[in-house]
Amino acid sequence: MVRVYNDEKYLTLNKNSIIGQIDQSFDREQTLEMASNYKTVQTPANGVTSIQRFMSCFKCKTKIVPTENELVKCSKCGRAQLKANCPTRLFATVEFLIDDSDEVTLNLFGDKLQTIYELYRKRNYNTKDFNEFTDDDIILMCLKVSSTFFYNDKKNVIAIN
Repeated sequence: MVRVYNDEKYLTLNKNSIIGQIDQSFDREQTLEMASNYKTVQTPANGVTSIQRFMSCFKCKTKIVPTENELVKCSKCGRAQLKANCPTRLFATVEFLIDDSDEVTLNLFGDKLQTIYELYRKRNYNTKDFNEFTDDDIILMCLKVSSTFFYNDKKNVIAIN
């Protein structure tokens, strides 16, 4: 998956990832055509249910329950690591109106929130760096930015146009 950090794109891989060369190229419109089997919703959001920040395993990205110790152990991969070295992940649960009477609640992970931030920043709503955003800043951003979200059956946003 392609993700963005500090305005730089990078690939994320896991132990099942396979890297190989293909003879096909894709442009933005082809990507959107491929996403046509996903559902869409127009933003801005109608409401934000929750914003969560949590520690995750540096290796497998699984949520880690904080302890009083400076050492934590991942319940999924078993890796022991310093709590100070565990990255903090961001997750938002956001509600959108589909029509006048129907609503859908979607999950927005950090990379999609970063994408929304880029739209937010381009529209000059805020000049603050995304890493400085409070929960209230993120909620305000979700309630102001207009776009089209593509989401899957698990209610996870997979693309923003």
